[in-house]
Amino acid sequence: MSRRVVVDRMDIVEADQLWANSPHATGFTRPALLARLSDRVEWWGAWRSQDLVAAWPVCFPYGDNAGRPIFAYYVGPMLGGEAFGFKYHRYWAIQQQALKAMISTFVREYRDVVFSLPPGFTDLRAFQWSEAGGESLFEYKLRHTAQIDALDRSDEELFQQMARNRKRDIVAIESKPPTRTDDWSLDELHVLHYEPMLRQGVPFSPNRAEAFTRIVCAARDDFGRVLAFRDPENGRLASVIVMIYGRDDANNVLCVSDEAWRSLGLTAWTTYQGIQAARADGLRLFDFNGANSPKRAADKHAYGAETTVYFNCSLGSAMDEKG
Repeated sequence: MSRRVVVDRMDIVEADQLWANSPHATGFTRPALLARLSDRVEWWGAWRSQDLVAAWPVCFPYGDNAGRPIFAYYVGPMLGGEAFGFKYHRYWAIQQQALKAMISTFVREYRDVVFSLPPGFTDLRAFQWSEAGGESLFEYKLRHTAQIDALDRSDEELFQQMARNRKRDIVAIESKPPTRTDDWSLDELHVLHYEPMLRQGVPFSPNRAEAFTRIVCAARDDFGRVLAFRDPENGRLASVIVMIYGRDDANNVLCVSDEAWRSLGLTAWTTYQGIQAARADGLRLFDFNGANSPKRAADKHAYGAETTVYFNCSLGSAMDEKG
């Protein structure tokens, strides 16, 4: 007889214990980071007997609406690592049992939930089989990202995997690079981030400035890295890369350059500095966090990054149609 799964709220300590050994954990699902990026986070756990087998955060990043914090990826359910030691049929049964119980709880507790399934979590059947009135309760969208795996390779090996134009940009900057600085302000980073968007007429949400401040401060405060570089001639901030770290993953949240340097290839060079820093910090994987347009995909794969998939999902639309 299969053991019953009980779903209940959990505290951040319990969530952190599961995150620490979950194969689905990323830097963005680290409980302490989500607490920094959101106004509040409601953590739910699934227990099978006394064993915590799954955790799922529901974030309220800006007020009372559940959603994903801006700049964050892969925020959704995680299974505990112990189940992965079982034979697959047993692991799969535990996964389905836990997700089914959590879905039932979420349908009761929330009107809408937006979440993601991270790379490697590709079994959608628990969501596909959750229906009301013959229609699925969930919508899901296949997404792609670009990742450099095995960062423990040598500089030469990593460099040789890059496209010719990417290598050319990096070499060109190496001859006269900007100066690394730890003396930067949030105002400077905001300007560097927003100038291209304003120039191109790209709209941005009213919460974006707050989200940017939160994730930059988190990356600075032991949740990742902020690498900033100044123009050696005028002292202006020339480029910055903001990364969020997980147990073994570095996530490229943002890499942007000043207009005067962009055409010279500084963004490519700065990204390469981020890749090297992640490797020096002992991380295994560098994730570009999305490659879902022709231009962005071409740019990110030019660093030698390979394709992997993840899913963005939502609960609520089918129920809304039925009132």
